[in-house]
Amino acid sequence: MPGMVSLQTACSCSLNGMNPSIRRGYQVYREVCAACHSLDRIAWRNLVGVSHNVDEVRAMAEEVEYEDGPDDKGEMFQRPGKLSDYMPPPYPNEESARAGNAGALPPDLSLIVKARHGGPDYIFALLTGYTDPPAGFEIRDGMNYNPYFPGNAISMARVLFDGLVEYDDGTPATTSQMAKDVVTFLNWASEPEHDERKKAGLKAVILFSALTAISLYVKRFKWSYIKSRKIFNKKTKKSVITKSVTTSALDPNDHAALNRRAARFQREHEIERQKAVPFGSHLSSSQASRLNPVFQSRSGTPAYAGDEPEADPNVPNWDRHTIVGTCQDLFKEYLRLTSEPKPEQIRPYDVLQKTLTELKKRWREKANYNWICSQFKSLRQDLTVQRIKNEFTVTVYEIHARMALEVSDLVEYNQCQAMLKNLYDLGITGKEEEFTAYRILMWIHGRNRSDINLYVGQLTHKQKSAPAVRHALSVQRALSMGNYHSLFDLYLNAPNMGAYIMDHFIARERARALMVMAKAYRTLPLSFIHNELAFDTHAQARDFLMEHRAGFFQNPNSPDEEKILDCKPVGTTLAQVFEEKYRKVQIKGAV
Repeated sequence: MPGMVSLQTACSCSLNGMNPSIRRGYQVYREVCAACHSLDRIAWRNLVGVSHNVDEVRAMAEEVEYEDGPDDKGEMFQRPGKLSDYMPPPYPNEESARAGNAGALPPDLSLIVKARHGGPDYIFALLTGYTDPPAGFEIRDGMNYNPYFPGNAISMARVLFDGLVEYDDGTPATTSQMAKDVVTFLNWASEPEHDERKKAGLKAVILFSALTAISLYVKRFKWSYIKSRKIFNKKTKKSVITKSVTTSALDPNDHAALNRRAARFQREHEIERQKAVPFGSHLSSSQASRLNPVFQSRSGTPAYAGDEPEADPNVPNWDRHTIVGTCQDLFKEYLRLTSEPKPEQIRPYDVLQKTLTELKKRWREKANYNWICSQFKSLRQDLTVQRIKNEFTVTVYEIHARMALEVSDLVEYNQCQAMLKNLYDLGITGKEEEFTAYRILMWIHGRNRSDINLYVGQLTHKQKSAPAVRHALSVQRALSMGNYHSLFDLYLNAPNMGAYIMDHFIARERARALMVMAKAYRTLPLSFIHNELAFDTHAQARDFLMEHRAGFFQNPNSPDEEKILDCKPVGTTLAQVFEEKYRKVQIKGAV
């Protein structure tokens, strides 16, 4: 506004140390504004060190009587104000405030600067903008013309006049000066912690700058190699190397070198072509001889093709060791390989398919798990030796993993899960969503939060939308929020074989939930515990309490359905048992 003082600059200066302006502004508020407007969010202690010293503020607070109590007799009493008290309002309630202002409610001024568009500039213009209405502008009775108020008509009359306040420091009390001072005070009142926050931020910047400088100085030797590193022109260096290779290694007169180079390129071309062969396919002897410079002669001794040098003995030649089995036995006990496998001991692909069908049939007939497990490990071994990686391989590992879960064999399950992850990463289809959920539940069992967060962050939206994965994530969310009611509901409705994994940590969570319930209730019916913690029977719930030394029943001789648990002694003993039984998680194998 033309001719107006820049209050944003003035207020920011006051917040950085212009205490006299805030002091004068408080004087204007106390003598003029406090008759109608409150300052509810400002306590007397906020003025200390800003506009007044502690003795002055204490004296001003003691001038005001505050109602307190009740006392020892149960009666309210009046006492002098203290530094911790908030500034008193001009009216005891809203009704009396409206009655004293013709039905209008004067707003509280604690946050008035923040609540008005334009902030301090708007309030300054409003206080100094009272003028006579222009010709033709009608003003209702009880209203005053102010061009800066919406509608140009305001019920509050002009309150600031020259000489209305006598400043303690002798500053001339003009209308503009009083408006500027009171707006400066109200701007400070809307954010009294502004100075301290800025000072704390400045201290933090200085501290971290010093720590950065110290860190750079201490680690100066680790950065020294960067200072001495020489930067070469990569294009120039590459051209020099190419030129030297062309002039030396590709001499047109060196026919032997050219022949070796051509043979090498031909072999690499064959390798690239074989990469397109589906998993589980095998190479013919002619293809293997082209891929491998080492081949068998009719006499059985190794022979070498042309002048090609021997392969590096430290690098295994997998094409040479890939075999096709000839064994026709459906069942074979698992034995760890201690030497190079022989074809007559390995079952071919078609026999392995028949073996899987027969093993599934035997499992449905309740065959011994140890024998079934040995047969599956032997089947997996034959697949690995023959480098068969296809959907059948995924099916074998998935079935074995489910069987292991059913009998709580976490060692074999974790081995299958680790291999399945590699197969899924190769793009081979299978029940990936199901085993993704199992992986999350197993991490929940091990309380491995970091791996869960990392793994879940890598999942796509489609994977997270799968029912099994969504269920596992809901289990994680229920545990993190301590929502045991939702957790046990998810346990009862787990898809696939998720409940088999949850069985490994559900007892721990039952004990944790029971500790929470013991703090919230004095007594609990055993039937409530049976339903809430998802026990199969009342007897199972009773046995759980007895195993955890928490069987404090008020009526121990009553039937299980009528037993009442006394929660008072349960909390202490259950916490001790929880620490003993569940502090460490025992998981065999590695996912």
